[in-house]
Order: sequence, then structure tokens, then C-alpha cells
Amino acid sequence: MAIVDQQPLGGSNRLAIVDADPTAGAGLAGTTGDLCIHLGNAIYHKVGAGDTNWSRSSTFDDIADPGNGLAIPVVQSGACFMTSAGAETRTLAIPAFAGQQLTLVCDVYVGDIVVTAAAAVDVLGSVTLTFGNAGDTLQLIGTQVGGALVWRVVGNNGVALT
Repeated sequence: MAIVDQQPLGGSNRLAIVDADPTAGAGLAGTTGDLCIHLGNAIYHKVGAGDTNWSRSSTFDDIADPGNGLAIPVVQSGACFMTSAGAETRTLAIPAFAGQQLTLVCDVYVGDIVVTAAAAVDVLGSVTLTFGNAGDTLQLIGTQVGGALVWRVVGNNGVALT
């Protein structure tokens, strides 16, 4: 597969990807797993072997803070700006798809926000994410380990992981 053209087009980006020989079992048509491309704030993906149809699966948007004791929505990529009114909790399910991006930010701090992830977010097995100050930020990406979707930390500014 080759990227043959990338240029601004009417205020947005255009990316052309060509499958050199889709009958040879290589490139886009012969890919055995999911593929994901990020263009601007949009995420495009195709699913499974032989699928050459790309779909826009989500955009990187604001994700509403669910509030104390509730689950952070993970159906799309985005950023969740959390506000605490005291010591609070949230839960975090596994990602919806590989390549999904999620940024968690403690926007307003009155007390710690403890987020419990459904699966480890790092190789140390951390499932408890503690936001202890305004501005604490954790950036996650959805990936696959042993056939299961999991989050992995790609950036951390102040969040305690245990």
C-alpha cells in the first residue's frame, strides 16, 4: 500500500491510499485485522480481512464528565474534562476499538477523582488512576493485547497510577 497524495482540499485534508495489488494478499485488501487512520480530528477505519470499505468511526470531541460514581463514556475518541465536588470516583470500560484516543483531565479540583479501569492501562497492571490536582492529565490509546482490547498510557502529567 502507498500514500500517493496528501494535500489541503477546501479547508480539510485529503489522503489517497492505493493498494498496489489487492489480489496478492497484501496491502489494504489483504489486511487481516482492523486498520485505523487519523486525519485531523476524524478517525477512519476498516474492519477485517478483505474489507476495503473505510468508514468514519468517530471524531475527537469533548466527552461529558459523567459525574461521581458513573462510567466515562468510551464510544468515541475525545477528551473528558472532569470536575470534582470532593472525593469522587469514575469507572472506565475497555476501549470501543483499537486506535481510539482518550484524554482524561482534572479540570476543577475540590477532592481526588479516582478512576477505576476495567483492565490494566500499563504493563505494571495499574487499574486505579488518581487525579489529585487541577490539570492532572492522562492520555490513553486503545490497543489490543492477547486478542483483548485495552487502554495504554501514552502520556501522563501528574496522575498516580496503581
